[in-house]
Amino acid sequence: MNAHNDALAKAMRLDKRIHLASALIDGEVWLRVCFVNFRTTDDDVQAVLDVAREVGGRLVADAS
Repeated sequence: MNAHNDALAKAMRLDKRIHLASALIDGEVWLRVCFVNFRTTDDDVQAVLDVAREVGGRLVADAS
């Protein structure tokens, strides 16, 4: 999972639709999103999940 989350964070940055960072917490790689705009909507949050699902799906498909 750590390798996947690290690759996913990098792939999402390269995709350029969503910028997020990875964080190492207790030896595990987590995805970290930071919303700073007070105009952030539920649709914006959903977009992060949608792009992560899409990009992550490509990573899994490419690995098999």
